[in-house]
Amino acid sequence: MSQVLAQLLEQGFRLQPAGDKIIVSPRERVTPEVRDVILAHKHELLRELLTEQERERAAARVRERLARDPRITRAFEGRWRGDVYVLTLGVRDVGLCELAIPRERLTDPADYTRLLTALEGRA
Repeated sequence: MSQVLAQLLEQGFRLQPAGDKIIVSPRERVTPEVRDVILAHKHELLRELLTEQERERAAARVRERLARDPRITRAFEGRWRGDVYVLTLGVRDVGLCELAIPRERLTDPADYTRLLTALEGRA
């Protein structure tokens, strides 16, 4: 988490991405100084907020898959974020984690098969 976002959260602000804008609450506590900081770091904050939103949505989908089918013990979802393949993995009664795999580690098409095989517990 960036220092700017951490400081805003510590001050009790809640930030949400909304298109190319950031909704800040509680609005009545936003001083001109806080507004200037947010504007100066807007792109960085938006990128970080959108990444966190994406992470939360992936985790929710993985949890839903586990809840929907009690026979499975693992569920996962993968997506590209720039040059990194991000894999959200949920293990029933254990928890969630996120793996970040650099693109250069997944150059051979067989890499995907090996990865899925390991995640499905057949490795």
